[in-house]
Amino acid sequence: MIWLAATLVLALSSQVANATWKANSETDALTKEKRPYMSSAGHGAIRQFGHTVTSRLVVYCVPLPNQGVPFPSVDLWFSEKVAIGDVKARFRFDTGLVHVQGMESDSRNQFSLLRGLVGSEFNLYWDEFKTSNKLRIQVGLPWAGDTVIKFDTSGASEALDRVPCEER
Repeated sequence: MIWLAATLVLALSSQVANATWKANSETDALTKEKRPYMSSAGHGAIRQFGHTVTSRLVVYCVPLPNQGVPFPSVDLWFSEKVAIGDVKARFRFDTGLVHVQGMESDSRNQFSLLRGLVGSEFNLYWDEFKTSNKLRIQVGLPWAGDTVIKFDTSGASEALDRVPCEER
């Protein structure tokens, strides 16, 4: 009976994680290597230049060629360019403290939110992320204004586990 209850709890928690986080991959243009990632869709209206822009919270592994073990990252991806350069963000997990930091931009409409070794001094927010159910981010976007985006982060720990960051 206990085994059945444990199996049911595990199955339900897996369904919650799967409903929130979607598995996908991108292919490296040069090496053709597939890189898995997990993403959760953002909720909140982002409008710029008269049309809607979508967002995703993405968990993936940052490859470091010839530099040892890659590290996990949580980034905010937009469907199109929303800024040139870095942006300022305020965010909070569940009902926790409000954190303020700049988010680094890359050339692919992607902004770094959490980056570093899980549980290390590089990022103090990993434990909050892994146990959270919701994330709210207020981002100052030059063409869309201050925008609040909400993410369902339940199952974040499982999403991190599904993106292996082992040495290659």
